[in-house]
Amino acid sequence: MSWSSIVHSQVPSADLLATDRITEGRHAVGVEWSHRVADAHRADPKLLPVAPGYFLDRHAFARLRHPLHITANPAPGFDPHKWQDRTKLLELFCVPARTLGGWRPEADQPTGVGGFYQQLRSWWKAFGTRIGLPREVSDLMDAAASTWREVFDQSIFYPRGPAIPGATFHDLISDEDRQVIRNHYGGQAPVDFYCFIQQVHEAVHVVQTGEPLLNEVVQASLWVEFLDRNPALWTFQRNSQNGRSAVRELALVRRLPDLWERAIDAELDAAALTDNIGAPGTYFVLCLWANRFDAKLLRYASYLSGVAQAFALSGSDEQVRYLASRLLRARTAQRLQRLGVPRI
Repeated sequence: MSWSSIVHSQVPSADLLATDRITEGRHAVGVEWSHRVADAHRADPKLLPVAPGYFLDRHAFARLRHPLHITANPAPGFDPHKWQDRTKLLELFCVPARTLGGWRPEADQPTGVGGFYQQLRSWWKAFGTRIGLPREVSDLMDAAASTWREVFDQSIFYPRGPAIPGATFHDLISDEDRQVIRNHYGGQAPVDFYCFIQQVHEAVHVVQTGEPLLNEVVQASLWVEFLDRNPALWTFQRNSQNGRSAVRELALVRRLPDLWERAIDAELDAAALTDNIGAPGTYFVLCLWANRFDAKLLRYASYLSGVAQAFALSGSDEQVRYLASRLLRARTAQRLQRLGVPRI
């Protein structure tokens, strides 16, 4: 069934929006990915020769629209040749934390993490084991003897920059919060915590499958659950004076309190997760929202609102199909705004 037949359907049928139509494209995406990165992988073995599951459905969905979508890119989603100078990339990518005297991770410098970092690793391992995360996620690499480059290289995004480019959470929290951290955990604690959250973020992504932005929401739900079980650590992630949080997905996660548990039941496959909790067609809608974000037609906050809206329709596949029909016709930022979807 062609993309135009979906777009021009008055209200697409459940078959047209079926999750299988997306996930069936995963194999083709994987084959093309391996083909595209083969030369770069031979030059740099750290570059993954196979497609991480995390990215698959971004391209599988795009193939529904344009069957040759992925072949237009030097490598699916990125050009590894742009980042041959890894040190320069990391210097440009990593950002300083103002309230840490401008500290930022330097690629070839040791992490310098200490005792608090080891405690965090222990807490995470206990948490991951308890809730059933894969061992490779729960048991983080000990970065005490590593450089920041070695930490950042443990990433499905390699050779791109780290998911979290600096300890900016320390700038977001209040002076009182920073004082609590110093008193309870020591002056080294922000750097220890930064290293830890960077590793957690990347370790979760390694075992995820599906649409990347939805995978980010799932990763956030796991992180929030960890913080809730270790509530003193919220001091690092939430300003106690104004309530602002470093977790951008927090409001959405609170609306979906069992998301992390259902994600584990679905083996961290975003498509299976969505089919388990949403009405038929919901995963298509979520991939379409993400596709609109990738096209820069909306901002991340609007994407998160779209996820909330789609999951709120879990009892009605007819409403999901109607939502899909409206979104399919809104192919510009202006049309999305007329549907009540702001860019910011």
